[in-house]
Amino acid sequence: MPLRGLLYFAGVLQGFLAVSQENIYGEKLIKIPTPKYIVFYNGTDACEDRVELRLSDAFEHPDGCMEFTAVMLNINLGHNKVIMNQCKLLEEYATFIEQIRVFQGEGFELDEAIDMASEYCIEHDVLREFLLKNRNEVRQLILTEYDEKKQRALDRRDARAEGRAEGKAEGSEEERIKIALKLREQGISMDVISVATGLTEDEIRALDTE
Repeated sequence: MPLRGLLYFAGVLQGFLAVSQENIYGEKLIKIPTPKYIVFYNGTDACEDRVELRLSDAFEHPDGCMEFTAVMLNINLGHNKVIMNQCKLLEEYATFIEQIRVFQGEGFELDEAIDMASEYCIEHDVLREFLLKNRNEVRQLILTEYDEKKQRALDRRDARAEGRAEGKAEGSEEERIKIALKLREQGISMDVISVATGLTEDEIRALDTE
């Protein structure tokens, strides 16, 4: 996440410097906009209200001199109440998403859950005007996003299966554990380590407690 933010900011900064025509090779100190990278999280995994993700966590060596921080805010219903109270639209969006999950939990398919959540929110004056005007677009957007996430999950599952097969064929379990521990120390994500070593994510997590 911080890496994506850094690349995005670099692009914005490039455009800023092109417009201002500043000489970045001169001796004059050039003032630039202060980067603030905020990410809204509304996934289903447990997450604190506010999490700071640092670019340096991805460095191969921890003694780097550069830093870029992404601040991730949990906008699921019940979290960050101060922010929600200050932004009614954000709170209503969280309510809408929560209602979709409630109806899914009752056994309805996603498309049905979206329709029922839309009806609920319109009836209870939650995003009412927006949903009345853009209901079909919202439905299609959520379904498209869900399909993309589902496909990525299937791709990761296939990659893990292939990685486990290759790991069993090419290296002993002891060697794979050593590799996994080294990658964990470098801040590599669980799914990447799983693909590289053939270990499941639960097996990798267990290594942290040994």
